[in-house]
Amino acid sequence: MIITTPRLKLRRLVAADADALFALDNDPAVMRFINGGTPTPRAAFDAALLPVLLEWEDPIFGFWAGVDAAGGDFIGWFSLRLQDAATAELGPRLPDAAGSRALPSPHPGDAGKTSR
Repeated sequence: MIITTPRLKLRRLVAADADALFALDNDPAVMRFINGGTPTPRAAFDAALLPVLLEWEDPIFGFWAGVDAAGGDFIGWFSLRLQDAATAELGPRLPDAAGSRALPSPHPGDAGKTSR
């Protein structure tokens, strides 16, 4: 499944995203509220975090790559997790520069569409 808005496409993460995911996970500005901005060694990232991001098996919940709808460039990733039986949480991990162009607009005409 791919979720699209006029500015953003969400697709499942793939192994080819590993370098971009690692770079994002080592951006001090991105990680400042997650781990204090501490870099993660590549071996630790590959062994611990990358498998979790790539191997989530739920068809809706899990981790999604955010790519620019126009050019296809990797922007960041999003997690969609079930908080309880009635509530889901969407969590973005984006570099500061991408946030304003990636996050959906609150305007009604900007609603996301899904496709299979």
